Amino acid sequence: MAVRTVALIIIFAGGLFFLSKGTVAAAVPNDTFYTKDQLSYFNQIHLPEAWDITIGSKDVIIAVIDAGVDTDHPDIIGNIWLNRGEKPLNGIDDDGNGYVDDFNGWDFLENTSDPHPKFGNGYTFGGANHGTVVAGVAASVSNNSEGLAGVCWNCKIMALRALDANGEGDTKHIAVAIDYAIANGADIINMSFVGAATDLALSEAVARAYQAGVVLVAAVGNDADNSEFVVGDLDFRPLYPVCLDGGLGMNHVLGVGSVDSNNTKSIFSNYGFSCIDINTPGNGIAAPQLYDPSRGTDFENKYRGGWQGTSVAAPIASGVAGLMKSINPKLSNNQIISIIRDTAIDISSQNSLRITEIGEGLLNAEAAVKKAMETVGVGLGKASRLFSQSGKKNILVSSGVGREVGARVSDAFGENSFQWQTYPSFFRGGAEIVSGDIDGDGKSEIITGAGAGGGPQVRIFDTQGNVKGQFFAYDSTFRGGVHVATADFDGDGIDEIVTSAGAGLSSEVKIMDMNGLVKWSFNVTADGLKGGITVQAVDIDNDGESEVITGTGGGSLPLVQIFDKMGNKEAQWLAYPEFFRGGVNVAVGDVDGDDDLEIITAAGEGGGPQIRVFSSSGQVETQFFAFEQTFRGGANLAVGNVDSDKTAEIIVGSGRGRVSEVRVFSKFGVDFVQDSMFSVFEKDYQGGVHVGI
Repeated sequence: MAVRTVALIIIFAGGLFFLSKGTVAAAVPNDTFYTKDQLSYFNQIHLPEAWDITIGSKDVIIAVIDAGVDTDHPDIIGNIWLNRGEKPLNGIDDDGNGYVDDFNGWDFLENTSDPHPKFGNGYTFGGANHGTVVAGVAASVSNNSEGLAGVCWNCKIMALRALDANGEGDTKHIAVAIDYAIANGADIINMSFVGAATDLALSEAVARAYQAGVVLVAAVGNDADNSEFVVGDLDFRPLYPVCLDGGLGMNHVLGVGSVDSNNTKSIFSNYGFSCIDINTPGNGIAAPQLYDPSRGTDFENKYRGGWQGTSVAAPIASGVAGLMKSINPKLSNNQIISIIRDTAIDISSQNSLRITEIGEGLLNAEAAVKKAMETVGVGLGKASRLFSQSGKKNILVSSGVGREVGARVSDAFGENSFQWQTYPSFFRGGAEIVSGDIDGDGKSEIITGAGAGGGPQVRIFDTQGNVKGQFFAYDSTFRGGVHVATADFDGDGIDEIVTSAGAGLSSEVKIMDMNGLVKWSFNVTADGLKGGITVQAVDIDNDGESEVITGTGGGSLPLVQIFDKMGNKEAQWLAYPEFFRGGVNVAVGDVDGDDDLEIITAAGEGGGPQIRVFSSSGQVETQFFAFEQTFRGGANLAVGNVDSDKTAEIIVGSGRGRVSEVRVFSKFGVDFVQDSMFSVFEKDYQGGVHVGI
């Protein structure tokens, strides 16, 4: 499939600028042409204030997949990535990565180690300069009394040539370049090009990069030239790779549009609800250009101003992502994209005709870097307290069947803070996992219930994985598994443990203290029920008394039922069609921000992975599929606020028979969209995932 660089339009086509100096309150680099030629649009996104926090780290790598980079340019050479595992020009693949002498990157068109632009197939001025301009905008060497400042002063540029000097190429070379960037440690990949079609090679490479934690940044494209790549509205005709976001609710690629000095959408910038995330200045940008006087007057100047296009808007965002990664190396790619979107400056008043089609607004570098700094410590391998200082909850993950039963605590993006083994290594039946303060010390404990095949053992751990207690919830010879939940049923501020038996035993619900002493118990009845009740507990009606919410097990009507602690039934309804007999998993939380609790269900094995959201009285409010509709392995549920906003998210763990994943969904308008997704356990493990809060 063909792609091409996003056209660079030269509005001010002069030569070298000689600019006067000026002063600003924030960080001021001493680069010769900075003050007059760059300061205005950097101020527009509050970049100098971000530099007061960080100017970037040499450990952060931005891969520029483009038409080649002038790696010898005096304002770029100091920030060119060096492959330390490779000895240059010795004709040996020293690091064994399959590329000989790839000291600065690779040329995937010529299959050589020199990523400079090349002119064998002719050139256009914009095409020949494109990669050097993009690289320089993102990370020119800064504060060096030379030329211009890059957005990230110290980030390293990995130069990957996949387009020719006309600015054209194909997805085959781009996909291989993406894989190279992943394998060689790129943190960010900048893609300032578009194609009118995609293929499996490119889409899978983008997905691999996202799964590897790489921040993918792409230009949304220009509609300033008359070609097949001009579409205007990306919702009507998507372009790639910017629109390769990975499906409903996912956001694999940070799509970058352009605004002018008034924060109005640049006349050339494409738009659309689905693919664009953020905007940066893209008019009148100054940058290094290819410097090669031997090629004539076109290339005898080192710098040029007046570049415009989403091609130069995208590397501004890449540079800011580099600053964020520098201040907090543990930020995931999803976190970086979310922070950039969440901290954007509202520019809807300047774009009244395109309010819903220009992403979240204008990039705010200062706010994004500050928020990144405030989250330092995420995923550093230290024991979590389950609740952060902001009150957001971590996700508890436990394995299903077929492997050692391991548990882990992670954030909403899969960053683990710690993990441990919850049952002996010979047991392969999985375990449910929840949390609650069951001893009144003001700290949450982690509670697990053994799955089918083992005794009905409930185990209690502190937040460092140390066992605090354990007991059998049912007869020790029972092997059907035990479901667990927690809530305070007697108003003493201490949570009780709620259990229900797996399939093969009477459907008895027990409410116990941490030592296994039963306080209340009752039996659940339903047509065809043979155990396997799933259970949750919460004060569903805000009357000061906790209720037990159950979902019927396999073989019976797919019912949700609500009981008080004495076993009096308060409500029941069908969660799925009457013919479905695969069981119902349940969770509870305020997922729409209306201060009322909703009951959320997931179909058990045999049904599609359909999530339904009910009011507390049983009215269906919305529904969606958490995984591919053809999957029949069921899904496991939890609900909790994992991002510190005012509403809870729906956390879904995959059932048996597919790659083990956790997906997080939140309410967006009338629908639920996927916020994040992460894989757990081994790549080939398909035994299911239990989730808890």
